[in-house]
Amino acid sequence: MGDGIIRQFNGINKSGNVEKYLTIASKGINEEIKNKVMELESLAERLAEQFQIHYADQFEAQKKRNFSIWVSRDLDGDEISTLTADCCLEKEYRSQLAVNYNDPGEDNDFYEATITLWHYRKGFFSSSAFLYNTAKYDLEKDLEAALEHLLTRTFR
Repeated sequence: MGDGIIRQFNGINKSGNVEKYLTIASKGINEEIKNKVMELESLAERLAEQFQIHYADQFEAQKKRNFSIWVSRDLDGDEISTLTADCCLEKEYRSQLAVNYNDPGEDNDFYEATITLWHYRKGFFSSSAFLYNTAKYDLEKDLEAALEHLLTRTFR
């Protein structure tokens, strides 16, 4: 793909680290990208299952109840249970690897941690998308680091 279609996204996050995403121009969003998103979401679902089992007792021991990890999908911020990776080329589609723990009666508007996998944004003049860069970064290690961080937090 040409340099103008995919380039490294160098936004700085709150901790000062370089973001781990590729920016994809609207003209580069195609079936090849869809397949990459579907593979990434499939990997994230497998990791969610694996880490859910591995970390459940540790979160429970710290009174961090109802621990869960899953792939969250939304369109323009609205989580829709029927969304699948097959919808990833719809504008405003976003998928995240989400981690949460709380009591069912608590506010669920924010998750304890998220790792964005894919976000297809529509802009006023043009559209673009951000894709987690699996060529340079390891989703499994990033998820594990997020979980370890949550386990060391003493406040919520």
